[in-house]
Amino acid sequence: LITHNVSDDKSVAADPADASIPAAATAFNSGDLPAGQVYSVTFTVPGTYKYFCIHHEGHGMLGTVIVDPAP
Repeated sequence: LITHNVSDDKSVAADPADASIPAAATAFNSGDLPAGQVYSVTFTVPGTYKYFCIHHEGHGMLGTVIVDPAP
């Protein structure tokens, strides 16, 4: 089975440009997720969050979440 994870922590990124969080936010790291396991994050700080899979970052497993401020 293939293990995945999600992180937006620049300190563990192969390329720090693959990770970013708004200034007031706290970085997240799911740890390894076995098949079928779920990980969730609640984004409370508006801004752009760039994240990656530590194991597959070099293969382009990257994502972006944009959190709009509340009206």
